[in-house]
Amino acid sequence: MTRALALIPGDVTSKESLQACVDIVKSHTSHADVVTANSGIGGPDISFTEPQTQKPLPIDQLCANLWSPETEQINETYAVNLTGVHFTVAAFLLLHAANQSTDSGRNSTVRPQIITLGSAGAWNRDPTQQSLLQSQKSGSRAYDEDPRLRTRAV
Repeated sequence: MTRALALIPGDVTSKESLQACVDIVKSHTSHADVVTANSGIGGPDISFTEPQTQKPLPIDQLCANLWSPETEQINETYAVNLTGVHFTVAAFLLLHAANQSTDSGRNSTVRPQIITLGSAGAWNRDPTQQSLLQSQKSGSRAYDEDPRLRTRAV
């Protein structure tokens, strides 16, 4: 039995690119043991604290900082970090489901998983990135709610 790990780069903001990735996998196998939906960009800097002291900003300054990014900057960040996870899961779900239903002599202890990484940057301690990245992390964890998906949000 041959095991293989395939890293397939693609554009998570493009359904066509994701479908091309699925087609590459399908050309080699009928199923996927692990799918990692890993997408993330930092987005605009939004400071919540004083740069030197790390003390919380006065509410009027915080409001100004939250208001300062352009709508397109926020939308682009969500498009990659959350919508990208969504469409990666959707694109690979049938290959994931095929693994759950096939018994072709493979190790029956293998439990297929979808790992969602709605921006690993949410784990860093950059205070200018926390508002967007934390909300995206929460959004990617929503996939854990459906047991058919067997997802694990990281």
